[in-house]
Amino acid sequence: MLSLQRGIDKTIGTTIINILSLSKQQNNTIPEEVLFVKLWAIGESILTLPLIQQFKQKYPDTRITILCRKQNKTIYENQKFINKVILAEPETALQLLKQHKKYDLAFDLEPYLKLSAILSNHLSKTVIGFSHGPRAKLYDCLVHYNDKIHAVNTYLNLLKPMNLTLKAPEKLLPLIYSKKDASIVDKFFNKLPKRRPIIGMTVTSAGTATWRRWSQENFAKLADKLIEKHNAVILIPDTKNQREYIEKIIEQMNYKESVYNLAGSFSLKQLFRVIEKCKLYISNDTGPMHISAAQGTDTIGLFGPNTPVRYAPYGNNNISLYKSKEAPVINPHLGSFKLPSQDWMEKITVNEVFRNAKKLIHKQKRRIKR
Repeated sequence: MLSLQRGIDKTIGTTIINILSLSKQQNNTIPEEVLFVKLWAIGESILTLPLIQQFKQKYPDTRITILCRKQNKTIYENQKFINKVILAEPETALQLLKQHKKYDLAFDLEPYLKLSAILSNHLSKTVIGFSHGPRAKLYDCLVHYNDKIHAVNTYLNLLKPMNLTLKAPEKLLPLIYSKKDASIVDKFFNKLPKRRPIIGMTVTSAGTATWRRWSQENFAKLADKLIEKHNAVILIPDTKNQREYIEKIIEQMNYKESVYNLAGSFSLKQLFRVIEKCKLYISNDTGPMHISAAQGTDTIGLFGPNTPVRYAPYGNNNISLYKSKEAPVINPHLGSFKLPSQDWMEKITVNEVFRNAKKLIHKQKRRIKR
């Protein structure tokens, strides 16, 4: 589905943009209704929250609406500074068509999708977006996409046309779950062995970017070592279709009884709580890594084709491991998703990840003693 979306976006998006750009007009009124458009990527959606919050703090009377997909809507739901979340799905197309120029201002948060630019232009009188590509023809205010800084700050730069003071946050905003979701998760945790550190892992990545995965063998060895040396309990949450993949990791382990395959066991909102209750979270460079950082769990991110300069787990107590010696091959802002020249993920050793996990566990013990 994602590959189809990219293909359609690439083939007809530019033509539509060229036509719509002919009618652009500048609008300088103070915004009352503001739209933020983010159609893809759970992890990057998390990284847009500081931008939206800081805008709301400057304009507290403005109504904030998020236009997103089903995949990433839970990131934005129930945040106090967001008034409404609407969907860009085939079944909502007619409804969106009727909302021509409803919003005073739109921020297109997508780094390359033409569809987001087309929707922003249709729905809003004024649009702020990144300056690269044909999409820029539909924007009233252009901002350079700086790929040499963390994505949190890249998104915050979209406030520059508003002459707002930018403030890099110390940490990410926590994601919201219900009391019911918390109760379901807490009941599960109450059944786990007591007085043992609970360490979570995300061992997969998006199906379109499997080269961002550390090997199953390495995860098995790491889990065994954490259990043997720290008496850890290992949780591996994921979507239901990854159950077999996780089982192949557990099959290679010596301490199988201390590992829980949670594929399909919890919803995305419940996952927020699961990760929040872990002492430590170790993840490939993918959405749950950013969830972990947002929930305040000490996080180790494993990077290969992507660079932690842009996408490190944000926050002071988090660690990124990165061995690549080539330029990043995943560049969403350029619409470029290439294969790396070699498997850089496998340059990260089990011992290196274990040493960093040990360091974070010991830091936690020192914080508790204080």
